[in-house]
Amino acid sequence: MEKLSIEVRKGATVVIPLRLESGTLVFKQITAMSQSAPMEVTVPAHGLPPVWRVGFQNTPWDDLNSPWDGLSSSAMRLVSVKDGNTITVDGLNSSGFTPYTSGGQIVYYSPIDLSIYSSARMDIKTRPGGALLTSYNTADGQLYLDNTNKAVVLRLIPTDTEGVRSGKWSFDIEMVANDGSVLAICSPDSEIVFLQEVTTSV
Repeated sequence: MEKLSIEVRKGATVVIPLRLESGTLVFKQITAMSQSAPMEVTVPAHGLPPVWRVGFQNTPWDDLNSPWDGLSSSAMRLVSVKDGNTITVDGLNSSGFTPYTSGGQIVYYSPIDLSIYSSARMDIKTRPGGALLTSYNTADGQLYLDNTNKAVVLRLIPTDTEGVRSGKWSFDIEMVANDGSVLAICSPDSEIVFLQEVTTSV
């Protein structure tokens, strides 16, 4: 289970999507890669949500390729979906790459289907098992389930953070399914940092 790190500035409106990956790897064959900025990659029926993390394997360019025996966060790139067969690699300029000939796959963790979940909740404590500082949930509107983007979205307005002390605290997030079962989406030692607001004048 992944440890998450989040940074929140007190006094500001914050929107943070937390994309939910399963533990199942999906491999899809590449058929074309552009020389452009940003790079476009043709992957027929890729099955990706609008924005997702992917790795590349067995492409003609070693610097782009992820390890063949596992995926780490550092080996993955954020991509945006152009259409059902094409993705854009955000921030990657391939204009100077040698022309693509053939080969390669994208690999990614399949997204979790959020349609079976009805709510989410998040406690923030001084440490795992420590004192409760605040709670956020779907009922009060600070969390919402975005099944299109396969994400739990944390949305905070200034009043949601004004009573929380600045500092680094522990949290995790749980989703509750329609049948009452609970799924934790991050490790219990995940960290959230509340930054002190400087501008307080009206």
